[in-house]
Amino acid sequence: TQVIQERMKDRAMQIGEIRETIATQIREAEKYRNIEVTQANRDVTVAKINFEAAKDKAEGVRAEGLADAAVMVMGFKAEAEGVKDKVSAFGTGDKYAVNLLINKLAPGISEILSNTEGSFAKLFERFASLGAGSDKPAKPAKTKKN
Repeated sequence: TQVIQERMKDRAMQIGEIRETIATQIREAEKYRNIEVTQANRDVTVAKINFEAAKDKAEGVRAEGLADAAVMVMGFKAEAEGVKDKVSAFGTGDKYAVNLLINKLAPGISEILSNTEGSFAKLFERFASLGAGSDKPAKPAKTKKN
């Protein structure tokens, strides 16, 4: 019976050591889990902060784009108002267009080598009549004949 008691004592001691080993492994696993959960929570917090920063940046870019667009629209409206005022000063858009064309072409024309008949001359007759303010064609200007 003493041998049985010693075997039981040895088994109890072995079971105690196994229990202590298991308890140590459980504590280490819990520490590891706590560290991983803490790191994951930190990563989530950083991701949320980065997300909010990206949203703020996107809103800033959007606001800047809207402001730039508003400035462009105001510029275009002001330009359109200026053109509208110029057109109304000439009475019609056609007269304004003729004036623009003449002002663009006139500095570059020093001589016209053409006869007084034909579509080219009629173009200038039309300009002369619109520029003079009458509906009748003006007399053709002097041109050099070839």
